[in-house]
Amino acid sequence: MVVWITICIALSIAVLSTVRMLRTAFRPLETLLYYMVITVAIEQTHSAIIDNLKLIRFSESVSAFFCFKLNQIIIFPVVTLWLLHSFFAVSGRVLRKALFAIAWFLAMSGAYYLFDKLGIFELKGWHMLYSLAYWLTVLTESFCFVWWFRKLLRKRERDDSVSA
Repeated sequence: MVVWITICIALSIAVLSTVRMLRTAFRPLETLLYYMVITVAIEQTHSAIIDNLKLIRFSESVSAFFCFKLNQIIIFPVVTLWLLHSFFAVSGRVLRKALFAIAWFLAMSGAYYLFDKLGIFELKGWHMLYSLAYWLTVLTESFCFVWWFRKLLRKRERDDSVSA
């Protein structure tokens, strides 16, 4: 399990280091705010769907839970930030955005099946429909917030330029 923790920490550091490249579409404050909103959406949706329906039984080891939480707090939100970056980037074709969304969904869903295979937790009654509901809820909440906040920023910039 020490090897798995080392891999998780290295992967988290690598993923966090890519956040600086989001500056082309998001301001630094936006990136931080979106990260926090995505993290809350992931945690709340996990509690609402997965914990309430008791679809996962965690392993007894603390290191397994640490790896899961590291993924849930660092890797999943940053990967979702990259998906939102592709949605809101000016340059980008619709096909590329759709393919990136499909890859995001497969990666997020596949992570839960990978955790099951690695023994981090046991999936009980979990199937693709729950995964679809979980990740689409997270994506919808995140996308709607980012869209609303960016619209609010544009309105504020427009109002500031008129009053100046």
